[in-house]
Amino acid sequence: MRLGDERNRGGGARSAWVEAQVDRAGEHFILSHDDLEEEAIAVVGPERDGSFQVEFVAAQASDAVLAAVRHELSYYLVELGEEHPWAYAYYHCGTISNASSNVKWSAHNFHHDDHPLAYPVELAWNVFNRAASTPEGGVVRPSMPILYFGDREAYENSPLRIVTAGLNPSLAEFPIESPWLRFPGAAALPADGSMTAPERDKYLAALDEYFRVAPYRKWFDRSFEPILNGCGASYYESKNVALHTDLLSPVATNPTWSRLSESAQIKHAGGRDLWTFLMRALRPHVIIVSVARKYLHSMGHVPFDEWPELFRIERENPFVVREILSDFDGSEVLVAFGRAAELPFGTVSTAGKHEIGKQIFERAAALQLSPR
Repeated sequence: MRLGDERNRGGGARSAWVEAQVDRAGEHFILSHDDLEEEAIAVVGPERDGSFQVEFVAAQASDAVLAAVRHELSYYLVELGEEHPWAYAYYHCGTISNASSNVKWSAHNFHHDDHPLAYPVELAWNVFNRAASTPEGGVVRPSMPILYFGDREAYENSPLRIVTAGLNPSLAEFPIESPWLRFPGAAALPADGSMTAPERDKYLAALDEYFRVAPYRKWFDRSFEPILNGCGASYYESKNVALHTDLLSPVATNPTWSRLSESAQIKHAGGRDLWTFLMRALRPHVIIVSVARKYLHSMGHVPFDEWPELFRIERENPFVVREILSDFDGSEVLVAFGRAAELPFGTVSTAGKHEIGKQIFERAAALQLSPR
């Protein structure tokens, strides 16, 4: 079977796929189906002579299952029109859409020599450029996507790796009077993200320096920082250095996310899956999140009402912190959630936040999530 070379959305020739034997010693994908209890249905190999190689290996697969797998192959390798479909398929393996689909992709024997965040950086700029292509996207200008906030090397060397999560960056990250105040090392980078490898490294270095240069302390120090301190961690210099990320978009907007129209939020499509892929790369032990409940679907498939209680602050209107164990990279991650007000955990005192952090730390220790 061969799918003809059609034209993609960008105007170039689409890739095709053909049935052929696949070398499993090299990079390949395996497609399975829930109906066959994750038995391999097809093996997909890299492009050769302009076509991806696909080997069907499940003799017991029904016509319906085979049709579903063929549809996935056609969609992700051809119809989606991605500039780099092989790289996009690798990214898709870590997305919510893959986890919730009957047909599941898994990557095997991928050993990239490139920077581990090369593709997340590319995806972040894709979201940025898509949102910035129309005024409706509400993108702050000038600005850039913020893949994460904080010192990634110090985070990776921390005994307890903690990531905090909000919705999207504040417009205050790019002040009108001095847009590159907080990211001076990124001021001269290409405005569309078309960077060389050295320029990409400068972009990441600018993110790493955020809390050492001019952080938006009014937000970070009043929201997550006291909780991190209770965990024995901090965004600043500490034994355990935390990173901040955003669930829905790496792009600063004006107005804020909650005030963007639904059609404007759609302009940031890809941000949610980007965050999931970033978690696979960062491999946190703990994620602390404080957003509206409707945005928690990135954390797993358990309805929020079924999340167990981790800690409760007794008061007239009790504040409950809930938890769930999630999986982004094959290992358990403790996700702790508390409701937001104007700020994350906004109705909790500094002392209360410190106690929440202490409880999260003790829970992570009891689960033996660190080190690993």
